[in-house]
Amino acid sequence: MENVSYIKFLYEDDSKEPSSFYVIRVTSKPPCVVLWLAFPGGTDGSLRYREMDRLKAKLSRLNIKQHIHWRDPKSTLFTSSGLRLSRYTV
Repeated sequence: MENVSYIKFLYEDDSKEPSSFYVIRVTSKPPCVVLWLAFPGGTDGSLRYREMDRLKAKLSRLNIKQHIHWRDPKSTLFTSSGLRLSRYTV
């Protein structure tokens, strides 16, 4: 999902043709994700804020389960026989 771009089309009322669009660019540096929104020049500010608030509301409802994959290199010990011991090993 890193460095991916999406196009979101915006529709007015019941129109079948989009009235505008914006580009969403996703960049991530775990545990953070940054969403960049780009609207065409001249897009009304109320429309931009409405879409931004809609995205914020959807993101706030996400439940993200974090898995820790990183281990501190200092937590691994080597014995004189070359056996590797981890501080996390029971």
